[in-house]
Amino acid sequence: MSEQDLNAKLVEAQGNLFALRQQVKTRQLEKTHLVKQARREVARLLTQLNKAGK
Repeated sequence: MSEQDLNAKLVEAQGNLFALRQQVKTRQLEKTHLVKQARREVARLLTQLNKAGK
């Protein structure tokens, strides 16, 4: 996967994480485990970007 693809996915994942956090704060999200999954997805993408950059 190219760095541009990874960056695009990272921006999307970070936006998703932000939206989930907002839903938790306003008590609209019942499945709070989705926040943990989104956080891990962001971490995976950052790891792939760091490996691609080296």
